[in-house]
Amino acid sequence: MARCPSCLGDATRLALHGHLECAPFHAQSRARLITGHTFTNGTPIGDIVCQRKLYECTVSGVFIYLPLFNTSELETMYRVYDGQNTLSLTHFRPNEQAAMIASAMQLSSWRGPLHIVEAGCAGGHFLAVLAKSHLLNETARAVTSVSLSCFEADPKMAPAAQKLLGQVQSMSKGWLQARVVRSLFTGVGLQPASVDLVSSSHVLEHVTDPCTYVQVLRTVLRPRGYVFTELPLQSMDHKHRWVRGLFHATFWSSASYNAMMERSGFTL
Repeated sequence: MARCPSCLGDATRLALHGHLECAPFHAQSRARLITGHTFTNGTPIGDIVCQRKLYECTVSGVFIYLPLFNTSELETMYRVYDGQNTLSLTHFRPNEQAAMIASAMQLSSWRGPLHIVEAGCAGGHFLAVLAKSHLLNETARAVTSVSLSCFEADPKMAPAAQKLLGQVQSMSKGWLQARVVRSLFTGVGLQPASVDLVSSSHVLEHVTDPCTYVQVLRTVLRPRGYVFTELPLQSMDHKHRWVRGLFHATFWSSASYNAMMERSGFTL
């Protein structure tokens, strides 16, 4: 019997739905993408995707594809993924995110070192905006040092993030250190209780096992550390036969996300 990951609730009763990306109403461009590429073992990506079924974890209300995708499958899908939006340093999304986080964390009065991690940083624009607008200025001089860690699995985006964050690092004259990890967010290279903020934007819906992801958060965050998550609210998409986004592994509402985080010991 298929089972939901434990932090999403008991799996004694699951609501089964068809796989959205394999339905006849699936967009032609996406259909070509998943059927025109293969895994290293020669299996078409479309076959791997379409053998999954969409289940509802009835305690939390999260919808999830089961069985879970493994790391090799995810990495292969990201190698052909072209769904990331092109952002810039002036785009509203990274600027609004940076302003919200700077206010919530009171960065203007932060004292001591600061370690910020972004899971799925794309081209590095959020981290660059946060550093340039809220850290590399006179109001944040009580911050003694800054470490920026960017995890990005898309091989087309990681080099752009490396270049942009390298420019930010050079502006700081050694006060700020930035690194790009070209992989899914696993916490590799992060010490326990060493991170002040883990941020992600339109990433969690691509995470095949949210419970493992949350466990990494609990491990790497300092006591009273922050989590910022932006994700699309798509828990009802299956009822409307909508397909929004590509290779989404989970589908959320505000309530289901909050339920998972509270079950995992976070304070909202």
